[in-house]
Amino acid sequence: MSEGLSIQGTLAETTVPDLFRSVIRSGETAVVSLDAIGRNDVIYFNEGRIVFASSTDPDMGLAEVLLRSGELNLQQYNNAMERLVVSRRIGGLLCELGYLQPDELIRAVERQASDIVLNSMSYRTGSYTMRSGNGIVEVHFSGNDSFDLNAQTATGTVDNQAEAYLKPDSHGVKHMASKFTKGLFGTVGSGLAKVELSSYSGTIRILKRD
Repeated sequence: MSEGLSIQGTLAETTVPDLFRSVIRSGETAVVSLDAIGRNDVIYFNEGRIVFASSTDPDMGLAEVLLRSGELNLQQYNNAMERLVVSRRIGGLLCELGYLQPDELIRAVERQASDIVLNSMSYRTGSYTMRSGNGIVEVHFSGNDSFDLNAQTATGTVDNQAEAYLKPDSHGVKHMASKFTKGLFGTVGSGLAKVELSSYSGTIRILKRD
């Protein structure tokens, strides 16, 4: 896949396993985003290997995965959720509270990614976007625009050149970026639309138009 290339389609035309198989066989560094049954899953590939995955499905959160596996008890889970704020990452918080060791966190994130990938393979309807994981992804906005922003990269950078216009999420959503991603969350204006950007090893740049 060429740098900057984006391919879109529906799951009526192909299957999720076929999408993943094409990236793995070609050894691509890419990001596959799936929108199905009211959720969004993002799977990151580095040279044909799945290295990370995220999902808006609340049951696929890191703490929820640990709760189901018995590695967190209900009291620990509730305590962590009460302490979690927008700017914190759940993995780091669990280590800080003494509920996980760093090596346990790494294994937990790998298991979370596996759960998300396996769950996504059952999707039969919805849409997908496949993007090159390298290069620069830019979003330009004016002072009159209104949107919620969710930008995440695994090993790249998030270059926010419009910090003065970005405020905390106006809807009070607790964003839980993984320890292994760099994230930027916030709202421009009243947050009437949603903008989601992802890259594996590229640069995500937020710019205000003059």
